[in-house]
Amino acid sequence: MEGSSWDEIREAVVKTARVWGESAVRALEILMGADDGLTEREFSAKLKVEGIPYSKEFVRWLLDLGLAVRMPDGRICKLEEAKKPIRDAAEELNSRYRRMDPAARSEMPEIMRMEAEFQAALREALEKRLEEVVEFGRGFSSTTLADRLRSTFGDLLYYDILLAVAQQYSIADAPVVSAATGTVTMRTGFNLALFGEPGTGKSFSIVTMILGDERRAIPPHGLPGRNRYCGGMTPAKFIRLGQAYEGLRYNFIVPEFNDWFRYCLTYDSLVLTADGGLVPIGELVERREPLEVLTVNPRTLELEAVRIADFSSREVDRLIELRTESGKLLRLTEDHPLPVMTRQGIIWKPAREFEVGDYVISLTAIPELTANDGGRWRLADFLPEDVNVKVKPELLENLRRAAIKKYGNLKVSSSKLGIKYTTFYSYLTGRCSVPLKTLRRMASELGLKSDVLDFIESASKASSELSLPREIPSTFMYFVGAVMGDGTINQGRRIRLYCPEDPDVVERCLRIAREVFGIGYVDKVGTLYVNNSVLATLLERFGVPAGKKARDVDIPSRVMRMSKDYVRELLRGLFDTDGTVQIRRPYGGRVALSTMSGSLALKVHLLLYRFGITSRIYRSSTGLYTVEIADRISVMRFAEEIGFFSSRKSSKLRSLLERYKGAPRTKTRTIPLEIAAPILISARASAGVSRSEMRRVISDGSLLRWEGGGRGAISNGGLQ
Repeated sequence: MEGSSWDEIREAVVKTARVWGESAVRALEILMGADDGLTEREFSAKLKVEGIPYSKEFVRWLLDLGLAVRMPDGRICKLEEAKKPIRDAAEELNSRYRRMDPAARSEMPEIMRMEAEFQAALREALEKRLEEVVEFGRGFSSTTLADRLRSTFGDLLYYDILLAVAQQYSIADAPVVSAATGTVTMRTGFNLALFGEPGTGKSFSIVTMILGDERRAIPPHGLPGRNRYCGGMTPAKFIRLGQAYEGLRYNFIVPEFNDWFRYCLTYDSLVLTADGGLVPIGELVERREPLEVLTVNPRTLELEAVRIADFSSREVDRLIELRTESGKLLRLTEDHPLPVMTRQGIIWKPAREFEVGDYVISLTAIPELTANDGGRWRLADFLPEDVNVKVKPELLENLRRAAIKKYGNLKVSSSKLGIKYTTFYSYLTGRCSVPLKTLRRMASELGLKSDVLDFIESASKASSELSLPREIPSTFMYFVGAVMGDGTINQGRRIRLYCPEDPDVVERCLRIAREVFGIGYVDKVGTLYVNNSVLATLLERFGVPAGKKARDVDIPSRVMRMSKDYVRELLRGLFDTDGTVQIRRPYGGRVALSTMSGSLALKVHLLLYRFGITSRIYRSSTGLYTVEIADRISVMRFAEEIGFFSSRKSSKLRSLLERYKGAPRTKTRTIPLEIAAPILISARASAGVSRSEMRRVISDGSLLRWEGGGRGAISNGGLQ
């Protein structure tokens, strides 16, 4: 009898492992190790340390199967007589789990989470909605489902959604029962694959309709806890994960295996938009924003503006990191190709084949192939959700009318919106400001089409209030750049800027603060103070964190997309505070910017390309990053396009420019003669250009010496 009881316990453990996965076995071992039992909070904490999700449904499962017992004080305890069979079964199961692929083992907590979701939904249906569910099932069929979907989505979209929903409820994957024996002889099976152009509703049908989308107010339609989304996964990983689902019944939602899209970049890789902006590719995928981006035509090597057709992401096991001499850092998949300059011309080479010394072709300027409308940038776009805002009366009137139209009167409206009536009335009459998050929700639920940000007059936080101009003045970006460089924001939300060598920079920032916001002052020692928590919060959204900011200061992607007028002022403010002009003997010099933030250095380096200014990034042994503009062409272009407001630095820059003699030359665009010469010689010969004509382009004669058997380097006229 005892042996039979032990066999039942072992079978219960095996069943638990089959349904809940390896994590459940580990949870059982934790429970076995607690001599006095565990409260639910203690059990949850111990599971959290192991990376296992805690679930009340799992605890109920253990109690129902007799693998644990709940004491009168609520503690969950092991059964002493079950200790040995549980440990024997766990040891056997763990041996099998250890042979699994690591990817499958890491999937176990997800299985446990999904199983808990399913068990909770099943228990809720059995205990609270059984009659409703049975009644629904009696009248439910594929025909009624098809009719409902056709009336909701129309003849064009309904069928794809019908296929996806049918699979979730096993309408298609049905058993085939023998009329003679009454036994199941086979199943019909079901395989779903949708093909078509982007925008035809494939992802909506098989992902959004099944998993739901809160942003679109679409509830999930699949069975809770039975859908494993596998989009963005490689086929190899999908197969490895299959070990974890052996013997289990789950539905796998695979919009596509992204291994077919072999060429990928990391989340933070910056993508060039057609208006000259720079946006992390991960943000584009998350927002699914239909932008035009710049891409290189592999045949012509010309930049072209193209609209994004689709979005995808995937997990990869290995990335290649490439660092160029100019300081650029690329992380990409092994097969991702890049254009390389060789003696035979330009070839496209996969990242895994790169060697030290290869020459990657990169831009020397970022063009704007489409208009960049600087007027679209509003300060309200950068407001955090937790501020209170005062809005124009016309928006309040529109909200009032919408509330009455939808709910009949304001009292019912306030109840439906979950806002106390007196508070709701104060919002609509303008007696008090509205939390921005609440204002957005009110506008959304009342069906207001207007963009509420267009109606904001001021914002407040704590005891501070700030009047907001509708559009961001370009000069405000100079203020941002200066604070980014030499300013600080303390924990009391006070903005401080001190530039003892450049008082004219401080004076300009004071004028900007007063002209735009009407606040700010300079004390006796020349320090600018602006005491306003709303403005301090705004500056954080522009990339200037409070407290110690040296390593964390950054330029957000929204700022990277601003028009050149805004970017010019931002860079000028940065170089006025953290920039230097150095004159070297006997000739030459450089303009440089130093920062402890590697991200800021890279983004300044890239933003300079928008003005045709090339630079290099260096990092010292102390961790200081320097963005250096050293070649004559770029220094001259910096003076023309950006320059300094600081009179001290402007004077020094003029002195540097006066030292330049002869034709402008470049260092950062040089191509070694051993690469460039054979190509140029071949091009010269095929075009019928004489050596004397070529001399007019390459004045130092390097190419001509090469043709004569000498060696050198092309310092001007190389590939741009």
